[in-house]
Amino acid sequence: MNRKRLTVLSVAAAIVLAAGLAVGVWISYFTDRGTDFILPSPLPPGLQPHETDPSSPGEGFIPVAVARENVQKLLAAIKRPEEYTQTINCITYWGDRRHETVYRWVKRGTMTRVEATDEGGTQNRIITPDKVYEWSGNTVPYYTLTPEENDAESLSGLPTWEDASSMPPKDILYAESYYQSGDRLLRVRTREAVYVVDYVISLDTGLLVSAVYTEANGDPAFSFTAEPPVLGDPGEGRFILPDGTNAE
Repeated sequence: MNRKRLTVLSVAAAIVLAAGLAVGVWISYFTDRGTDFILPSPLPPGLQPHETDPSSPGEGFIPVAVARENVQKLLAAIKRPEEYTQTINCITYWGDRRHETVYRWVKRGTMTRVEATDEGGTQNRIITPDKVYEWSGNTVPYYTLTPEENDAESLSGLPTWEDASSMPPKDILYAESYYQSGDRLLRVRTREAVYVVDYVISLDTGLLVSAVYTEANGDPAFSFTAEPPVLGDPGEGRFILPDGTNAE
């Protein structure tokens, strides 16, 4: 995410990214192109890392620690849910000033609705496979998309952890797994343009939990904090346009 994009997003609806979640370890299993990730913690009583549990034939494991060298393969194995609703709190920083925006994100199959609310009001956006509808009043202009352009996160201006999965490996600065309050988490620190970015990703839901963009001098640029998602079908009524018709 470059400075131009960040500036556009902050003016448009005010955008992106904040504070972290945190600490612990876990056991889970991911497969990607022949690579098995069996992540440590908590270990069964008496076992040490890199040992197999002899009391559970066929169910033992050899923990493989997450590190910057292998985290991109783990990211490639993560899947987002097809249906969910989530509230996201974003802050844009300019020196001592800050602009806060609350996003309401609704995902149902190929349809996504994003409501961005700040002190100026609410901006609505519905993204379908080939159209984007945008409105803040009763007029609903829309423009068409090619399949290549249909990226809901980019179109909404929100950050995405997928950026870290495809960037040059040298720009991955740090990675580790955590377990906190029942949540299985992955922390990844990256270098993106003039920013250092810290992502926290839920490995249980495949969704971004938080992200913080920091300037080279250590000042915050953007922050993103997501509330726990509500998984499942959000319902038919979430994709109705102001004129009473359904987005299609």
